[in-house]
Amino acid sequence: MSPFLEVKSLKKSFKGKPAVDGLSFSLARGECLALLGANGAGKTTTIRMLYGFQTQEEGEIVYEGKNFSENKSTIKRMLGVCTQEDNLDHDFTVRRNMEIYASYFNLSKNEVQLRINELLELVELKEKENSDIRELSGGMKKRLQIVRTLLHKPTALFLDEPTTGLDPEARRSVWEVINRLKEKENLAIILTTHYMDEAEKLSDKIILIKNGKKILEGSWLNLEREYFRDKILVTQSDIEIERWATSHNIQFFKILDEIHIDASVTQREMFFTNFPETVAGVRPPTLEDLYMKVSAISIK
Repeated sequence: MSPFLEVKSLKKSFKGKPAVDGLSFSLARGECLALLGANGAGKTTTIRMLYGFQTQEEGEIVYEGKNFSENKSTIKRMLGVCTQEDNLDHDFTVRRNMEIYASYFNLSKNEVQLRINELLELVELKEKENSDIRELSGGMKKRLQIVRTLLHKPTALFLDEPTTGLDPEARRSVWEVINRLKEKENLAIILTTHYMDEAEKLSDKIILIKNGKKILEGSWLNLEREYFRDKILVTQSDIEIERWATSHNIQFFKILDEIHIDASVTQREMFFTNFPETVAGVRPPTLEDLYMKVSAISIK
């Protein structure tokens, strides 16, 4: 699959401090890339450069073989952007919001109405087309924001923290929409998120950024195989357990008052032999485990 987007050695600084430092990756249509990282890691700065809101200091951004810096006006018509902010007009209906947004593009009236119908059906908002924005739930508003960016049939969609502030049910409804749109519209999707479960559910590829640098890249399946021995053993924090794990060169990290141990089957058997009275659970690793492990947050 040839890349739709190629990012080469991207750099951006603010007041002399690197925000994005040598970032490179590629993405094909029909794929979703999740940019993960703590607040201030460089996620939002990265996608702002990718859709032209900010300019890189070094590096190249290439869409379908064309340099973005040299072809911005043409390439921007290929992009859809959904920011964190609620930028819907609350004085108008769902359909009117779509119509106003469509007026920025060179589309015929008939084409606009057909496209609005198609997209509202796709995200299950057709029955709300005459409702005022203030009547919508948080999840509905976000689905509308996302689908509105697709009126001009872009080939790439940028989503900056798409489910921040939504309740669990609303988050899942947005996830369903994103997956549906990726398949139906054959989009290249780049999303930033600090929700690990969101990245697991949505992405074909994950990039973890720390201090503007790429720490790791790959699919969750491949990353799981690369970074974990088997399952995660979880128990209460205990200095003796930490000493035991360290002495046996077993990796672990701490989250609040728990120890999460990356242990093979043999190592788990050793653990229960050495600590027979300890209550512990065993579960498959998650992306959050990987994030904690690689980010070196309380890692021993």
